[in-house]
Amino acid sequence: MIRALFFLLKVAFIAAIAVWVADKQGSVRFAWTDSSGADMIVNIHLGLFLLGALGVMLFALLLFRVIKGTVDFPKSLQRYRRERNKDKGVRALTLGLTAVAAGDTKAAVYQAFRAQKLLPDENGLSLLLKAQAARLDGREEEANDNFMQLLEHKDAAFLGMRGLLQAALDRKDYASALTIAREAMTLHPKQPWILKITYDLEIKQRELDRALKTLFAAEKHKAIAKDKAQSDRIAMMLYKADMDIEAGNMHAARLKLEKAYGYDPSFIPTVIRLARTYLQHGKRRKAIAIIEKAWKVNTHPDLIPLWASAMPGVKAERQSLEQLKWFERLLALNTDSSQGYLAVAKAAMENGLWGEARNYLKHAETIRTSKTLYRLYALLEEKTSGDAAMVQDYLQRAADAPPEKCWVCHETGHVYDRWSAYAEPGGRFNSIRWDFPFVNDDTVLLGRSENEWEPKPVLEAPKIS
Repeated sequence: MIRALFFLLKVAFIAAIAVWVADKQGSVRFAWTDSSGADMIVNIHLGLFLLGALGVMLFALLLFRVIKGTVDFPKSLQRYRRERNKDKGVRALTLGLTAVAAGDTKAAVYQAFRAQKLLPDENGLSLLLKAQAARLDGREEEANDNFMQLLEHKDAAFLGMRGLLQAALDRKDYASALTIAREAMTLHPKQPWILKITYDLEIKQRELDRALKTLFAAEKHKAIAKDKAQSDRIAMMLYKADMDIEAGNMHAARLKLEKAYGYDPSFIPTVIRLARTYLQHGKRRKAIAIIEKAWKVNTHPDLIPLWASAMPGVKAERQSLEQLKWFERLLALNTDSSQGYLAVAKAAMENGLWGEARNYLKHAETIRTSKTLYRLYALLEEKTSGDAAMVQDYLQRAADAPPEKCWVCHETGHVYDRWSAYAEPGGRFNSIRWDFPFVNDDTVLLGRSENEWEPKPVLEAPKIS
């Protein structure tokens, strides 16, 4: 509608000019003398002269366009063919990438050949398609050659690098993959997925000093959540501290443990290692302080042997009473957990205080039943009454009791005696948690309190393995 209106306006404008010219009075006079000396005079009406001049101009313009078109015809034909080939090449790329996604090897190879032929000057994407088609066809060496050629193209270099990275990961060549990932991170230092994969590879290769730096960048650019980053940072500190302890470098180990403790004073593996280090160096008060602080928020059974080791020396005749008081001090810090009562009951039994032991077991039973509780009951009956039926009854109750928390890998379900940064076999990093174990129906018990537990489906996390 707008175009039609614009055309009418142009016609009206030309008609108005024609009327204006026709209304003008006057003429144009041409005078000249021929070779014989005669004067020649021609008078032309002004309007007719202007229309004639316009006609001559239009004819000249048309003639110029015809001549120019004839001269430029070869170039125009070449440009047309180039545009047509470009359209066909783009379509071939689209079909080829679709074929790669669909796993159609034959179509992918054919479209890659067409794209490279139709787009000789823009072979970045065609090389990528050719490489992907070669990988799909199992020709890994040819695919890698194409990815290497992509590196020579400024705009497509990153695509080549990503292809080489994926190829290295697929063949489990993690050292090469890490080298490529670091080069990619140099090109795109703020790209979250590059930061994440570089970090995962550094963790897998146990290059923890580099991993700590990468973790900072990954957290900054939201490639890794803050709570996950903090947990991994602690795990790395503990792993490095364990290496220092194995090498006999206790001072360096203590500094790392104290740094990890500063991140999270309630993380039990840190508390255990640091308290043990303090006790070995005669810093008993420091050990007691961090155990008590941790026990207030997490009555973890692994703290109980450490608490026993931290007990001050007493005379032999007062050993039983002082040991009971020592564990009652721990219980007083958190009376809402059954673990404290079980610890005191066990200490009482070790010192032959059977009545006190029974009372504490009863208190623990009112809070939460457990396998440990019924085993202690069975031991108590064996030591006091000797009633075999009662002992067997308690052992059966222990077998039927709900599962207790343990150190379990959340990715494999494997149970461990103690926490470690890497879960072997497999070397999964920071995957061991204090939680309920997996059960046989492929569910994991993710209890969140001592009094209840519930089965949840196992979630697979994408990891380099």
